[in-house]
Amino acid sequence: MVKELSYDFPAKHGVLRMEEDNACDMNGCIALFKRIDPAVETIQTIAGEVDDTAYRRVGKEWAASPPSRG
Repeated sequence: MVKELSYDFPAKHGVLRMEEDNACDMNGCIALFKRIDPAVETIQTIAGEVDDTAYRRVGKEWAASPPSRG
C-alpha cells in the first residue's frame, strides 16, 4: 500500500513510500512518475523505513538497482 508519493521537479526525482514489506512493479512505478513528468530521471522506492529499489533512466532505457547500504 502506498503511504506517500513525492516528486522534485528541478531534480527530476520521484519518491514512492510504501508500507513495510511492500514492493511495486517497476514498469507501473515508472509509468506513474512519467505521467507526473515525462522527463523523470530517477525514482526511489522505500518500504517502511528501508530503501527498497532505485530506478534510473539511462538513455531511453530504465535500470533498477538495490539501494546502496553504505
